[in-house]
Amino acid sequence: MCCEGTLYNLQVQDRLSEEAQCSGSVLMEVSSTQICCSAPGLDLLYPTQPGFICCGHRYPNTSLWSCCVGVLHPRPEPHTTSKNMIPDFGMTAPSTTECKVFLVIYGLLGCSATILLFNLFLERIITMLCFLMRWCHRKRTHNIRLGGNNNQGGSPRDHVCNGLNYDVLEYTCCEGVRHKGAGLSCCGKRAFGLTQASCCTYSLKPGQLTLNVSQLVSDCCGLRAYDPLNQLCCDSRILTRTQPHAKCCGKVQGN
Repeated sequence: MCCEGTLYNLQVQDRLSEEAQCSGSVLMEVSSTQICCSAPGLDLLYPTQPGFICCGHRYPNTSLWSCCVGVLHPRPEPHTTSKNMIPDFGMTAPSTTECKVFLVIYGLLGCSATILLFNLFLERIITMLCFLMRWCHRKRTHNIRLGGNNNQGGSPRDHVCNGLNYDVLEYTCCEGVRHKGAGLSCCGKRAFGLTQASCCTYSLKPGQLTLNVSQLVSDCCGLRAYDPLNQLCCDSRILTRTQPHAKCCGKVQGN
């Protein structure tokens, strides 16, 4: 057998090829009490020991060293003293049955007590929040009542329109004119619904109302509203659309 340039005669050494292997340039038996630790360009034989492991070409004690990608790192020493240790109680887990039972009982009692204290603390917080919300509600109600008394018995929703009180849920005020109906839009002094009419303004002129043309789907042609789907605005003139893609040519509609 050839081991990195060194030739061994297995018959002379009274060995079988199945029982021998190379460790670098040294011949060793597979069932021997030695171990071969290899690194690039270096192979070393070590006597086999429990708790030891190969790390490259080294054979360190795993209780003292840790191996990471062929690099040895010393393990941290446990900073414990006998004064801080409970007999038969390890740092990570108990080692005896008595300590395990004690740990289970301690965990049950500790978790139960923690949950109980948390519930009591949470209950106090909820009670305080309810008290603050009730106090704020009473203060707001009191202020609303005072505001109603200042308006000579009017509703808190009352607003003033040209010196007259009106309820915003019943009327709409447009430039000092009160109109029956809530949530209407204004076009100058006139009120209208967006689905029933449109309001167009041009330059500094007052707005003009166009009935039966919803402002939600209309455009303005000067002061008049038109339906752009069926009509064209050509130089301030509203023409009936003859084709879907028709365009204006001055004041005339072109194809």
